[in-house]
Amino acid sequence: MIRYHLDDLGWYQFEWLIQSLLKSEIGLAVESWGQRGDHGRDAFSPGQLHFPERDIPTDGPFVFQVKFVEGANSAGSDPTTSLVGAVRKEARRIAARSRQIFPLPGYYALATNAQLTPALRDEIDLILRKVLPGTHLHKFGGNDVCDLLDRHPALRRSFPQILSLRDLDALLSAALNKEVLERSSSALRSARDHVIAFVPTSAYNKAWTVLRKHKAGRSALTKLIRPAGAERGAGE
Repeated sequence: MIRYHLDDLGWYQFEWLIQSLLKSEIGLAVESWGQRGDHGRDAFSPGQLHFPERDIPTDGPFVFQVKFVEGANSAGSDPTTSLVGAVRKEARRIAARSRQIFPLPGYYALATNAQLTPALRDEIDLILRKVLPGTHLHKFGGNDVCDLLDRHPALRRSFPQILSLRDLDALLSAALNKEVLERSSSALRSARDHVIAFVPTSAYNKAWTVLRKHKAGRSALTKLIRPAGAERGAGE
């Protein structure tokens, strides 16, 4: 298992997460592309970036491609076939674009929610090397994405679906005293049941602002953890 529930995001929000991580790690020079008509660029930069070394600027162009595998980290799953198939398909697209005089990137990075074994990394590298012979290749699996998320707690809060129940408990314990937590036990149980399906809204972001400003007033806690339509608990 990996530390964050990346599979719960789905392909669109996972792509959004990677784009946000790239901007946080490398800077605003990273352009968010993605979806249709992106020419294989989920994120892109034509000029210099501090990548792959954060302290050394490197000349581009840079292409970042995102491959989401449904249920890649669920128990008993093997994402190898799906991921390799997606990479092979992308390699054919790269070859077709190169024949249309699309310039090849100096750096190409592939990010996925699937965990990458050494053998899988080697297979992906072999496929891409055939169509990107002079390009520096980088591969980021699920654990690599988790490592980046560890460095950006504010960004993690923007995607609460990826947080585990342990993360929820830690967030609340850091913001609230023991007495408030005990009085809100029923609301907390409800929050744990609904966190998997939670989608961040303006109310969620406003609640974080209130918590930071007022150091977790009781009304702010209620706004933060009560799912839409849930009944009030007796302990609130």
